[in-house]
Amino acid sequence: MTQIVLSVQYDWRLVALSIGIAIYASYAAFDLAGRIARSQGRREVLWISCGATAMGLGIWAMQCIGMLAVILPVPVRYSVPIVAFSLLTAIASSAVALFVVTRKELSEPYLIGGSLAMGGGIAAMHYSGMAAMQFAAYPVYNSGFVALSVVIAVVTSGAALQLARLRDPAKSAVWMRLLCASVMGLAIGATHYTGMAAVSFRYAQALAAGANSVSGSGLSITGIALLTLAVLALSLIGARVDHKFSLQRQLLLSEQERWLLVVSASLDGLFDFDLVSGHVFYSSRWKAILGYGPDELEPTHETWRRFIHPDDRQAVEDRLEKYLRSTEGAFEMEYRVCHRDGGTRWIMARYQAVWNDLNEPVRLVGCHSDITARKRSEERLLASEARYRGLFEANPLPSWIYSPQTLLIQDANQAALEYYGWSRDQFLGLSTNSLGMPGAEPTSDARVDTSVPSRPITPWRLRRKNKSGIWVELSNHEIEGTDSPSRLMVANDVTSHVVNETKIERAKDQLETLVTKKTEELQIFKAQWHSLAEALPQFIWSTGPDGSCDYINSQWAEYSGVPKAELLRSGWLDTLHPDDRIEVENLRMKALETGDPYNVEYRVRSKGGSYRALRAQVVPVRAAADKPITRWLGTSTEIRNQKRSVERSESPLGVES
Repeated sequence: MTQIVLSVQYDWRLVALSIGIAIYASYAAFDLAGRIARSQGRREVLWISCGATAMGLGIWAMQCIGMLAVILPVPVRYSVPIVAFSLLTAIASSAVALFVVTRKELSEPYLIGGSLAMGGGIAAMHYSGMAAMQFAAYPVYNSGFVALSVVIAVVTSGAALQLARLRDPAKSAVWMRLLCASVMGLAIGATHYTGMAAVSFRYAQALAAGANSVSGSGLSITGIALLTLAVLALSLIGARVDHKFSLQRQLLLSEQERWLLVVSASLDGLFDFDLVSGHVFYSSRWKAILGYGPDELEPTHETWRRFIHPDDRQAVEDRLEKYLRSTEGAFEMEYRVCHRDGGTRWIMARYQAVWNDLNEPVRLVGCHSDITARKRSEERLLASEARYRGLFEANPLPSWIYSPQTLLIQDANQAALEYYGWSRDQFLGLSTNSLGMPGAEPTSDARVDTSVPSRPITPWRLRRKNKSGIWVELSNHEIEGTDSPSRLMVANDVTSHVVNETKIERAKDQLETLVTKKTEELQIFKAQWHSLAEALPQFIWSTGPDGSCDYINSQWAEYSGVPKAELLRSGWLDTLHPDDRIEVENLRMKALETGDPYNVEYRVRSKGGSYRALRAQVVPVRAAADKPITRWLGTSTEIRNQKRSVERSESPLGVES
């Protein structure tokens, strides 16, 4: 019996529409891939599910439109269960494709596996859709074309995935997404229509549609409607969610940028303790306060604890633990930390904890401020106040503090109370004017110098409680660093000084007269000595302990022809015979050690070039017998014995001690 082969025709408008739907669905899916790439965890699964549903519905709708484009001479219906299976197959293969596309690193095994899964899913979707057809005919497949359709599905799917791998899903341009979608849509269309070319339908009147079936037009309308609703819904939801996430991301970036600006610009060291995970953040300034660079120090809680001064560590930990249990607001405390240079720094630490619903601390943030300079200033101020109070109370001179505005006495030391005879309460109720004797000039602030005088102030006549009068010198000093203007008055009793002042002046005049007289006598003696030294025929001279000549008479200068000024210091040694100089110096050094007078003979050059033999007698000069030598005084006399002179001119230096 000859079997009738049904003729197959296509509505090319529907063919084009089917391919367009496949491209449109692929574009929507790849557009969602950008959101998938930016998501993690549950959100990634959600976006993959949405994208796979949209793309799967698109492939399935393309299948429906493609089947509607086939014009057969017999009515065709479709099995609903098999059609549902083909829809699930399309969604599953789409999920595989999106999972592969959104990987940050797509290896070759992933790409090959994804291509096989995607291509196989498209082929399975197509042939399961063909199996769902119920009409008065049965299909006969050409195995070669079937294999070709599967190969086309796998290869084109691999090409689309490869294109997707070359782009960043989160940042790709529209044209790149359109290219990937076009390749994927053509892959789906090529698989479908190659599969259609692989089949022929043989008429069999006995075959009929089952109970659970639907017409082709109804299936196509249903598919298109579901696709349209799904894509529109996903687009609206995606746009809404993406807009929300974009705003949140911008807000987060803005907050992070603001936080980084605060961290970099703050002069305080910032820290953030995650009390649950144990993670710690220290800003660069926090580390710099301790003397370390930005990349130094481990971000651990132990780092903070280790740098607390050992004497403060336990107290700081106890106070911080108490604060974390209290669930109160901000908290601050001051303590010392150890600096890298071995020194100590004072820190003002401000803390703010975050508690969960169970009142358990989960986070601790705050800042460190370097208050070392302030602390040292406070310590100096306290030390200065303590010294001032000690000096004020220990001062043997009566002293009191008063206001220059009201002249009321504000404080007084014990010496003032004892000297003037008032109790502290009585003294503090007085004014500076009430201390003056009746008829005396008032000690108003206008009459008292505001600076420490270089000479004593003119004595003032003051009174004691028993109304006895005393003469005092007043010194007035401004006190700085007080809330209101204050002055310190110091009184020195000069009653005896006033009485004895005349005697002192007279004694002073007598002393000046005596000094003048003694000075004149000394000058006369000095002149007489110089006259005598110049009148003697001998060479007269004097030197310091080091041998430097500070006086020499004219006889030596006339004989040697060297001016007196050039003979001073070491110039006189140049007139000695070269063979005598070392011995003269050695003998002087020896005499300096013993402190005894000595005699020495040497030769002196005349201005004509000849040498005269001289005998020098040198004696030490002291302020007292037990005092060190202040100078040497010597006289040099010519040796008259010519024979000895001749001998000495031919032989080494001879000396007598």
